[in-house]
Order: sequence, then structure tokens, then C-alpha cells
Amino acid sequence: MSLLMDGLRAGLRDVCDFLFPHVCYSCRRKTRPGAPLCDSCEKRLIRIDAPLCYACDPKRVLSAKIEDGEGCRIADHADFRVASGLMMRGPVPDLIHAFKYAGARSLAGFLARPCVPGFLLLDPAPPDLLVPVPLHPSRLRQRGYNQSLLLAEEIMRLTGVTAAPGLLKRSRATRSQTGLPHHLRRENVEGAFAVPFPPTIEGKAVAVVDDVATTGATLRACAGALLAAGASRVVAVVAAIS
Repeated sequence: MSLLMDGLRAGLRDVCDFLFPHVCYSCRRKTRPGAPLCDSCEKRLIRIDAPLCYACDPKRVLSAKIEDGEGCRIADHADFRVASGLMMRGPVPDLIHAFKYAGARSLAGFLARPCVPGFLLLDPAPPDLLVPVPLHPSRLRQRGYNQSLLLAEEIMRLTGVTAAPGLLKRSRATRSQTGLPHHLRRENVEGAFAVPFPPTIEGKAVAVVDDVATTGATLRACAGALLAAGASRVVAVVAAIS
């Protein structure tokens, strides 16, 4: 019976591949089954395998410890490091757009995997909790899913660090950061996040998870709320960095 079922599944996959061929999310050429990019576009990915400093330069790799003078300060946040998997270049904007706006939830695994090397190098140790950037309920109803939560769940699966949705809430609706000038992004999300029950994160090292970091305004707003609620340390993990 199991051999019959295996044969039926293989046949169904062949039919689906014929009727719905796999195409590259970037160039739209046919690609391998299950591969979101063709070989040519995948070679254009710019991967990042170490934590970055988003305070002074998002492309500056932090190879030394904070005590050695490599740490930077953002407002009153003493240590703000970002682990990211990819630069927002080449085919990555197409992947992010499909993942965020076109319902391509299956891209979560592909986008999460490159984040893991930098995530595991976050100093002094990987965080206790993964907290996805929350969507406002109205935005969640419109989109149908939170892409940051999907990423957090994939990173949890790959690393064992607990994903904890619900620990951080949107206290008000905000405009989309996409297209906003840099100087308005911080104002747009200032005070937009809150921790409903602070004891859940008190003393915990927390990683905020999001799809893209451009200016870092959303990540910093989340970090401020988490630190104010008692988190011991806040870092960030994003699929791509602009």
C-alpha cells in the first residue's frame, strides 16, 4: 500500500509540475521544483554571515566584542546588533515582495536559512526569545498572515530558540514604511509598540524578527518598548538588509 501511495504522490507531483511549472520569482524563467530562484539569479544573491552594526553602517561587520570597542550606541540602546541573511540587492526585492504582498508564504524557509549563521554569532550568546514585529489587526486581516511571524517560526525550527508571538503588540496603526523618507520613518513608528504583559520578557534576551531593515526605525521602536518592559538585551534578525 505504501508503495502505491508513494507512486500516486510522485505522479501527482509530475502532473502539478507540468500544469504549474516552477518559475523564478525574479526573472520568471523555469527553475527546479521547489527552488524559488533559477541558478543564475541565485548566484546574484549577496549573503551575509556575521552580525552587523546598524548604528553607524549597516554593512559594517562586528567581529569583535562590545567590550573591545566595536559596539555602537543608538539613543539609549547600548547594544544593537542585527543578524541578516541577505543584502536587498539583485533578486532579493522580488522575493521579499512576493513573500510580503503576494501570499508566497513558502518563501519563509528560503529567507530564514541565510539568517542563521549571523544569528548564532550574536554576542554573547543567541537570545532567549524570537519576537516577530507585530502587524496591526487591521493590516493582519488585510494581508491574512504576518510574514515576520513566519520567519520567526522558521528560525525557531532551525535553531531551537523559542518564537514568542504576542509578547509585543502594535498599540496604534501606522502607515507603511515603504516609500516614506528616512526622516519620517522614525516618527511614523515612535510609540507604536507595547508589551502587554512585561513579566513575560523581564530579564530575557530578545531578538526582534522582521523581513527587511532599511533605516532600522521599526526595529529601534520595538527595541525601545522591549527594553522599557524589562528585557535584558535586544538584538534583531531580518531576512534582508537594505
